Amino acid sequence: MNPTFHEHIRTRKEFFERARHVKLPLAVRISSGLIVASLLLLAIGSWLLKRLRRVAPDLAASITPELLRGATIVAAVPGVIGMVLSIYTVARYPDTWSRVGGTLQIFPVRRWLWCVLGGLCYLIAVILAAVAITDETLPLWPSIAMGYAAAVLTFIGYLLTFFRAAKHPAVATFLYLTAGMGVLVFPLYIPSLIIGTIRYHRIHESQEREQHENAS
Repeated sequence: MNPTFHEHIRTRKEFFERARHVKLPLAVRISSGLIVASLLLLAIGSWLLKRLRRVAPDLAASITPELLRGATIVAAVPGVIGMVLSIYTVARYPDTWSRVGGTLQIFPVRRWLWCVLGGLCYLIAVILAAVAITDETLPLWPSIAMGYAAAVLTFIGYLLTFFRAAKHPAVATFLYLTAGMGVLVFPLYIPSLIIGTIRYHRIHESQEREQHENAS
């Protein structure tokens, strides 16, 4: 039976509390830390700007678009570096989710709703892909962008409908290490996910053999 919303929140808090005490490889900690730091900078910056517009509109009006764009780029740079590094960590350490005690179900509440949303993502992805392939009047770059969007929507649909952290630990590791932001650039991670899945099965089989040998 699916947990209630409050049970889900409690288990999520317990999961992240356990994750804090797990010793992870340095590359994993750096990549995850950079991504989280960048998200915090962007969130705090957005909040401060909204607050400034409310409290001191004249001062907020003096902030030029160029300055705002530069500040956004500076805040985003650590996240970009962390995402690039996570392409390596997802392939190298695919068992990270399991190591932090990852038994948490990511979408446990009202499963039927996620399936409906996932089906909608699949439908939109098919439409985008069909237009990108069949419309000969469409310029190259918009066609590529539509194909990319179709790939991302297909992955989101998979997450909402078929994904289970216990059955797909490499994908769970990918979501965990990229703080969920990797979904937006999922196509770039396809090689890492393939390699990570293969490595995870090898690691898991090796651990099972060791346990069997120790038991005997």
